[in-house]
Amino acid sequence: MSPALPGRAQDSDSPKELEPGVQFYETTQTTSVDSETTLWVYLPANAGDNLPCVVIAPAGTPLIYGKDLSDEDRAEEMPYVREGFAVVAYSIDGPVVEQPSDDDVLAGLTAFRKAHAGVTDTFAAIDYIRKNLPQVSPDKIYVAGHSSAGTLALLAAETDPRIKACIAYAPVCDVPRRQAKATPLLRPLVPDIATFFSHSSPLTRVAKLRCPLFLFHADDDTNVTTADILPFVKAVRKTNTHVTFMRVHKGGHNDSMMTDGIPAAIDWLKKLP
Repeated sequence: MSPALPGRAQDSDSPKELEPGVQFYETTQTTSVDSETTLWVYLPANAGDNLPCVVIAPAGTPLIYGKDLSDEDRAEEMPYVREGFAVVAYSIDGPVVEQPSDDDVLAGLTAFRKAHAGVTDTFAAIDYIRKNLPQVSPDKIYVAGHSSAGTLALLAAETDPRIKACIAYAPVCDVPRRQAKATPLLRPLVPDIATFFSHSSPLTRVAKLRCPLFLFHADDDTNVTTADILPFVKAVRKTNTHVTFMRVHKGGHNDSMMTDGIPAAIDWLKKLP
C-alpha cells in the first residue's frame, strides 16, 4: 500500500502542502452514470484567479477496463502544477485487480463501457472544476493523457465543448485495430464488443475534434508505433487547423514524454490565446 500523502482521505476539501508551492487534496465526484470518480486536485500556491487547468487520467489500461489513481501517476501530473497550472487527476470506471480473473475483467469492462470508456469520468471531473474551483478559468480547461489515457483525452475532446485544448502523448487512435486480437476472445462474453471498440475509438469521431490539439510521439516507441499515429494525424488535419504534431527520434513510449513531450506541451499551452 502506498504511504498516505497530505490531503488524502480528508473529510473536507482542505488543501495540504504536497511540496513547496503545491497544494493538494483528494475528493470524489458522482458521474452521470451514478458511479464515483476519485479526484486528485493540485493547486499552485498563491496563484490567484483565472488559472488554467489540466485534467488528466491515469495511463496503463488495455482499453477494456478502467484504472484507479496511484502515486506513480504523480510524475506525470506534477510538472503542470509546478508551472502554474491547476491539475485535476481522475480515476476511470471499471478498475480491476493486478491479476484479474475472467469475471474481474468482465465486471471491469461492464463498468468501463457504461462510463463510455471513461468519458463520463472526464465530464465529472470538469463538472467538479466548474462548480468548486472558481479560481480556474472555464476558458482554460484542458485535457491531457499518455497512451490509453491519451486515447481518453481525445475521446473527451471530441465530445465536450468545455474542453478548450487537448494533449495526447502516444495515444491509441484506432482502437478496433489495436484490439483485433482481443475482439474474437471477448465476443463470446460481449457479443457486440466490436461495436464498443469502434465507438470508443478516437478515429471514429475525429471530425468532431475542433479544439487545439497537441500530439506527441517518439519514433522508437514499440507500444504505439508511428504507423499507428499517422493516419489519425492525417485525418484530424482535414477538419482541424489547430493541430501540432511533435515527433522525436528516441525515448520510447514513456521516457520521451517526460523528457520532451510534457515540457513542449506546457510551452504550447502557455502560448494558447
